[in-house]
Amino acid sequence: MKKNILTLLSLFMITASYAQFTYGPKLGANGARLSGDKMMPGFQAGGFVNAELEDRIGIQIDFLWTLKGNRHVETASFTNTLTALTQTYTATDKTYYRFVDLPICVYFPISKHIRGFAGPQVSAFRKAHRVSSSSLGGNTVEKDLTGITGKVSLCAGFDLALDSPIIIGVRFTTNTFTGGTGVDPLATNTSTSSEKQKLNCIMLNVAYRLDW
Repeated sequence: MKKNILTLLSLFMITASYAQFTYGPKLGANGARLSGDKMMPGFQAGGFVNAELEDRIGIQIDFLWTLKGNRHVETASFTNTLTALTQTYTATDKTYYRFVDLPICVYFPISKHIRGFAGPQVSAFRKAHRVSSSSLGGNTVEKDLTGITGKVSLCAGFDLALDSPIIIGVRFTTNTFTGGTGVDPLATNTSTSSEKQKLNCIMLNVAYRLDW
């Protein structure tokens, strides 16, 4: 995957002398979750640089600061020793991840105003914060997660580009990383793990196109 990224960057630099460039700001909202967990809302902001090599075929690089979340819910039961009644409660972990995402995508026309794109994404991990709570009440526990390392992942989707400078896009991305897992919300164990995790995300972006 890293070799593919270097290849795309090299192609981007080689064709820079004759490609038609556009650029601009980009922002949007997202919904993300780890496999088996609940989706959490988030948002992203940044910009893009687009190098068109032929008619609506080219390479685009985005620079996005993203906030993505995940909600993990577990249910447990216990027996009250005084009443002999069994009670059920839920424990919830809400984790907020902050990344700097750099997707490098090849785009191509699907129709007159719709283009598809796909490519690798480099994600630099910045910070994660977890908020744990229980339906039994009591204090909410908050913790900063450490030891998380971002990996190369994937990005794919499509853009709706009309005659105006406004571009609306939908994409699916993954943030692959290690660390910050193995936390049991029903216990006091808050250790991390080196297991690889994939934070799957659906993103809606709005961009404003400017000529170079």
